[in-house]
Amino acid sequence: MKNILLNRKGMESQLLIIILILVSAVVIYMVLTKFITSANADSEIQACRLSVLAQSATTLAPSASGWKSPLDLNCNRRYITFYDTKVEMGMSPENMKPMNVDYNGKTVTQFAQLSDTIVDQAVAEELRICKYQAGDGKVDIFPNENGIFNDQKICLICSEINFKSTVQKNTFSGLVDYTKRTTYATAGKTYYNYLTESTIDKNSMWGQPTFPGDSALSNLNITKDQTYVVFAEKVSFSTLSSIASPFWKALGYKESIWVGIVPSTDITNYCDVNAN
Repeated sequence: MKNILLNRKGMESQLLIIILILVSAVVIYMVLTKFITSANADSEIQACRLSVLAQSATTLAPSASGWKSPLDLNCNRRYITFYDTKVEMGMSPENMKPMNVDYNGKTVTQFAQLSDTIVDQAVAEELRICKYQAGDGKVDIFPNENGIFNDQKICLICSEINFKSTVQKNTFSGLVDYTKRTTYATAGKTYYNYLTESTIDKNSMWGQPTFPGDSALSNLNITKDQTYVVFAEKVSFSTLSSIASPFWKALGYKESIWVGIVPSTDITNYCDVNAN
């Protein structure tokens, strides 16, 4: 009887050790998965920015294989999906992970109800990342020394934003106000101040909040039944061109760099060439 009890205690001890090992393995896996996902997302952002900076310093010249393309970028699209109680992000629609969001002063991956503020903070961050990837508007992206892209609007699509059909709220507003009152940690300035910084072409990079003459661009209410894209754009045209937009001419721009968010169905109105 004593031996049976000892054997039982030994088995229980071994079982407890196995359970502890399994629990520890699960915890470690969850931590590593979160870390690796974050690291991969960050590395994708840096890879894109570096490729943009590299091509901005490249002089277009003929070679044995033809003209070197200024659109040779290492920039992959980010995907953001909103649910009623969470937000997911990934580098492909098939590989999405929950995002950290600020909810009532706490960093969480689950919340009670999708709100304007949650949508605004995710969109503001995607605009910030897109501006960063496009060299902050401080370099000549998509060089055009030989006039290849005269009268062309070239876009880098940074993010695609979707809403699940189960989301209860229909319209999300307040993006501009959110950017004006919210700072982000890496710079200690508001999103608005960062996004609207002047580019090398002297335009405000995020011109949507005060964009004259284009109600589609200045309407920043976001609806759940639309897919949106966050994009960086370079507009390039000759001042003598008859097909250049009178709007751009009126503003006095030969070239300009922008960042913005529009419904994906409208992107062809703003982009003639997709760089990625």
